[in-house]
Amino acid sequence: MDKKLSIIIPTLQKNLEFLNQLLNTLVSDSVVGEIIVIDNSTKGFNFDNDKVRIIIPEQNLFVNPSWNLGVKEAKYDYLGILNDDICIPQGFCSKIINDISEKIGIIGTNGYSMINKSYEPEKITNTSYRLEETSFTTFNFGVMMFLHKNSFYEIPADLKVFFGDDYLVFQNKKHHKKNYVIEGLKMYHYGSLSSKEFSKEVEQEASYYRKHTLTLFNRLLSYEKTRSRHIFRILGISVTINREDTRQTNTIRGGNK
Repeated sequence: MDKKLSIIIPTLQKNLEFLNQLLNTLVSDSVVGEIIVIDNSTKGFNFDNDKVRIIIPEQNLFVNPSWNLGVKEAKYDYLGILNDDICIPQGFCSKIINDISEKIGIIGTNGYSMINKSYEPEKITNTSYRLEETSFTTFNFGVMMFLHKNSFYEIPADLKVFFGDDYLVFQNKKHHKKNYVIEGLKMYHYGSLSSKEFSKEVEQEASYYRKHTLTLFNRLLSYEKTRSRHIFRILGISVTINREDTRQTNTIRGGNK
């Protein structure tokens, strides 16, 4: 049986031109079996294609609960979780699906290699990329993620906007699965169309994230490396040292085939 992808896209309909361009790219890809759009604007919209299913909640679910809902609704075991404000190459999903496996964790995006744009969407045809192992989320990792259903762990309800991708990477590391980042792929990101208005929530959700991921022992004695900091915890006291995002990675597979 051929592999098929369920694509999950939460949206607030900040820019329908970008969203429609992305949907057109996805529906034309033969491995995309369905696209689940979570319309958090609650306004509703039409996209005339049998692959597209639009779910309109009673109120804005926010990002991470939308991911949880989309995965529960997905018909296929291979998943793509995408922002509504990106432009990806035609046929990219047909290549990346070969790298998705229940034996690995999350495949995310390196935001530093994206091209930021604020005007009309474009078509991209070059699907070349490589995957590199990473031990933490890179900048904009969650803008586009691919995974097997067995590598998705329901994100806690108090993490509504932030740290959903961090939580997924954490859980997969905890279950001894390696996570990867897509490098070298040309794609456009049109800016934070949905989440920037919620940025005041980040500190509160950071405390919730620590509650969900740090055991008592970790709080007393642990070391953690993120994309921006080294964090040392000793007897409940945290010491942080800033670092650049110069992670040690190993290229192990890729879409240049």
